[in-house]
Amino acid sequence: MQWLQTDTLGGIIARRYSDELKEPFFVAVGDFGQWDICSNSKTYKVEIKVDVSAGESGNLCIEYWNNSLNKPSGILGTEANYWLHVVPEAKTLKCYEFKIEELHKAVIEHGRVTSGGDFGNSCLCLIPVSKASQYASRQFTIELDEKAVALVCYW
Repeated sequence: MQWLQTDTLGGIIARRYSDELKEPFFVAVGDFGQWDICSNSKTYKVEIKVDVSAGESGNLCIEYWNNSLNKPSGILGTEANYWLHVVPEAKTLKCYEFKIEELHKAVIEHGRVTSGGDFGNSCLCLIPVSKASQYASRQFTIELDEKAVALVCYW
């Protein structure tokens, strides 16, 4: 694991958490599936998911199973204790932060099962943003500069 500059999406989000919590945050680099960013104390281990379709569909898409590998993925595969669902909106990121157990409840109570992902290999749950947001521990917006907007457009 190494510290990245804030010119990556993970770096931008890690910087936000670090500034708020007054603690260093680290970004996982490479093939590391346990979490995406983590506080130095390991109190916060955050899985970050960017959902470019949520703005148009009105649903958050939560992956939970990889059919080709026949194993848990997404919400069931992470070791994170927080899930940050990021929805790009023009020059901002709308962020929904969930404690993992609260997101599990939202999936069970309001999720609609579907498939998708790379080559249709993933089992997914779609949850209306209006319902999912009720389970979020908090919501916040990150304003993006032009360089960061280009990163998000890549997704």
